[in-house]
Amino acid sequence: MMCHMREFLRSFWTIGVSVLLLGAAACSHPEAEPAFAFSDEWSGAVPNAGFITGVAAVDGGFVALAESYPQNGAAQIVRMDRAGHAAWTLSGAFAGLGAALVADPAGRLFLAGSLQQPTTVGTAHLSAPSYPAQFVMALDATSGAVSWAKSYSAGGFAYGAHLAADAHGVVIAGQFGGTLLVDGKTLTGGSTYVMRLAADGKLVSVRALGSSSLGSLQVGGLALSPDGDLFLTGSFYGIANFGDGPRASSPGGSVYLVRLAPDGSLRWARHYAGSASFEAQFFGGGIALYGAAQAVDLGAGVPLQGAVLAELHGDGSYQWSHTLKDTHMYSYGFNGVAHGEVLDASGHLVIFNARRVPVELPTPEMPYPSSYVTERRLLAVDADGSAAASLDLGTLPSGTTPLIMPLAAGADGAIVMGLNEESYDPQNGGPPVLTSRVRTVRLVPSAN
Repeated sequence: MMCHMREFLRSFWTIGVSVLLLGAAACSHPEAEPAFAFSDEWSGAVPNAGFITGVAAVDGGFVALAESYPQNGAAQIVRMDRAGHAAWTLSGAFAGLGAALVADPAGRLFLAGSLQQPTTVGTAHLSAPSYPAQFVMALDATSGAVSWAKSYSAGGFAYGAHLAADAHGVVIAGQFGGTLLVDGKTLTGGSTYVMRLAADGKLVSVRALGSSSLGSLQVGGLALSPDGDLFLTGSFYGIANFGDGPRASSPGGSVYLVRLAPDGSLRWARHYAGSASFEAQFFGGGIALYGAAQAVDLGAGVPLQGAVLAELHGDGSYQWSHTLKDTHMYSYGFNGVAHGEVLDASGHLVIFNARRVPVELPTPEMPYPSSYVTERRLLAVDADGSAAASLDLGTLPSGTTPLIMPLAAGADGAIVMGLNEESYDPQNGGPPVLTSRVRTVRLVPSAN
């Protein structure tokens, strides 16, 4: 395992080298060329797009979800082929408190968003008894036609949809306050809801994961296993109850991981000391967590700090982990050190990482960097945690910040990523400027 870790860190952070060198001198086996490489397909702008917050890989192209910039609640979804031609566009006021997009294995699209007022998306007229509210709809990826749509509201608020889909339907998780009304069912006393809908939109299950008045609970990511179980991860502070009784976080907060059966019943719940913002993906027979961590102990007895990739068994016990860092690099827990992950058609976990590198090393007089560049990289990971392929996405100059980078993978092997970069001029002032585009690549056998 230590050998794998050295291989991973060395291959990932050899900046400027497009071909990974797997195997470090201290390992007992010789260096080997990677079996895979990323191959570029297309890169370009989405028409009239602002901030790209979601992508989905579909047959022959992709669908992008873009919110207005500066954000004012307006959003659009655009279907494009891999030559950059737009096939259809739907727009509406549905992104005030976040929106999400996902495709199921058959290419059906699911869109979730927030409502501050009634709005229309395609042929769907969306409204709710109270606002803010949430909605979810199914779309045909080829035509953009709405298959079904439903909205649901809370007596206080509802926001922050996270999505995961499989052949049986879609799962939505988010936050709510007060009471949540879904298809005649009322949830109370919780801060997080988890709802499963069948492919035709019928409600399968809905439940609350609660925190008391002494605590708070947030959703970070969710993933579906092949047998339909749901893994939900996030953070909580104070007292939380996942259905097996109240539990207390560590003083600075804790990370939770919950496994729910397809009917919404609890299989088990675990929590880990430390705070983090993790995304989740079913991978290698277990659950992969990837994100920015602050002193999180996932069961190895060693706190993890910075950008972390970890694999847990199906029961939540520790398997392996890697910390993506270097002694001369500075990773920040805000602004997305680790932005996204996706499982590609070849079974590799594909992750994106960005980290800030100071232009000048700290000194006693200047302990924090005053200027920095940002290095970005896409990485494919094998089930044992070793690196299978790496792609340098370029270095951003000081004053330019990478924002959220959504990732999606298609059944045909295409990987779609949304690139968002915000630039500002601290000397001359003025509002920040956003540059966004979509880039598609493919993981192919290495020519070496």
